[in-house]
Amino acid sequence: MQKVLAIISDAGGVGKTTIALNLAYVAYQKGKSVVIIDLDNNLSINVFTGIEQVPYEKSIAKVFTEEFTGNWNLINLFESEEKVVLVPGSNRFNPDVISNFKRRENVLKRQLKKYPLPYDLIILDNRGGSDSIIDNSIVAATDILIPSRIGAKTATISQSIKKIAANIAELELDPPPNILGVLPNEKESGWKVHEQIIKGTRKSLAAQGIKLYSAIPHNGWICNSNSWQIPIAAYRPGESYINIFEEVIEDVFDETKTKC
Repeated sequence: MQKVLAIISDAGGVGKTTIALNLAYVAYQKGKSVVIIDLDNNLSINVFTGIEQVPYEKSIAKVFTEEFTGNWNLINLFESEEKVVLVPGSNRFNPDVISNFKRRENVLKRQLKKYPLPYDLIILDNRGGSDSIIDNSIVAATDILIPSRIGAKTATISQSIKKIAANIAELELDPPPNILGVLPNEKESGWKVHEQIIKGTRKSLAAQGIKLYSAIPHNGWICNSNSWQIPIAAYRPGESYINIFEEVIEDVFDETKTKC
């Protein structure tokens, strides 16, 4: 069964794109074919991969038009022989693009159903916030992952989850996407305040029945892998925190997971 993983956060700068690329590479290592759809008009993924910006009509924006006929523009990533590909974004892509559609929150799901992408996993890389494009991700998704940069806002992550759950309920999705959990990012080693934040967050999420993954550390190896445009599992295959990405992918394909 094909899986569609939406990476969603209220805020920008929490590492959504870095996480998306590393999850894609780990899934590829596990024998899965992956397509990343860039829904973020900041084009962070272009910076991380070194891909030049494509013309508007060859970007994801074209998919959100009535003129789209299934000609997905797929760009190969990681020299994977098209086992990992990208549907590129556009800095002109915004909610106004789909404002004329009826039930505009369903555009992406309709296009994926009408013109399916033959990949095991589709990763939807979103910008921060909440709008009709995020709604499209939620509607199309089988699973949702919520990254959170460790800091003051982490303490309010349970409120963000409540908002996402309320949005899912309002969209009346059947079946609803599964909220995999929260993935903390940029944990500083030895910082007691980060340990305290994680401890408090774990307690509040447990009360909601939401999983808190182990935190991705803030270190030079990850920064270097981003600079070299290489996933951490390729740049430093022995790093222990690669197991975090592996755990997320295992959860995505675990059919026993209960819908939240």
